[in-house]
Amino acid sequence: MASVPERPATKTSSRCTALTVRGTHAFEIDDYSLHRGLGKGKFIRSAAFDVGGYSWSIDYYPDGNSSERSNGSISVFLRLLTSKVEVRAQYEFRLLDQNKGLSCSGFHRIKPSVFSTMEADPNTEQKKMDDFINMSNLESSEYLKGDRLVIECDVTVIKETRVLLVEGPKVQVPQSNMSHNFGKLPETGEASDVAFSVEGEVFQAHKIVLAVQSYIQSRVL
Repeated sequence: MASVPERPATKTSSRCTALTVRGTHAFEIDDYSLHRGLGKGKFIRSAAFDVGGYSWSIDYYPDGNSSERSNGSISVFLRLLTSKVEVRAQYEFRLLDQNKGLSCSGFHRIKPSVFSTMEADPNTEQKKMDDFINMSNLESSEYLKGDRLVIECDVTVIKETRVLLVEGPKVQVPQSNMSHNFGKLPETGEASDVAFSVEGEVFQAHKIVLAVQSYIQSRVL
């Protein structure tokens, strides 16, 4: 009994990717020294800014927020202002080096987390940095110049996750020129497999060409 040939295995793949929207807001703090002494737990709020269709703000605590971790440090909060929404976002706080004009990354980068204004609990609508930077370190750094401080917040809103089917490589099939090539065979005699002798002269030909031209010749050949 003849064996059944094994069917070739098929292979498919898919890819998931996150659809994101990113934006950066710079909060400039002029008269830094005059804001000191505002009081622990009291903050100054930036203007609202939009990222991903949602409204956000930065809350700046010159004397730290109410937690013990903030003692001797500046605190900053990222707050979601849009009401009745739940947003997944990743964010990073940075300081601007005013000598170089470049922001210093890596101060506080937070992995994706959920902001929600669906509940009354204010802890769900904000993410905080109790000990953003020590005040003594700040005041002796390049980040504070001319009594001015610039805090940058980079926000990446994760809108949705998409799953796509990954297609295999497509093979480009060239346009057929078989009829043209067949037409050249009688001229070149290349790969001929039959010969006719007519009045002493030999003509090379091709059985397949003769067969498609005449049913009678196909039966003879």
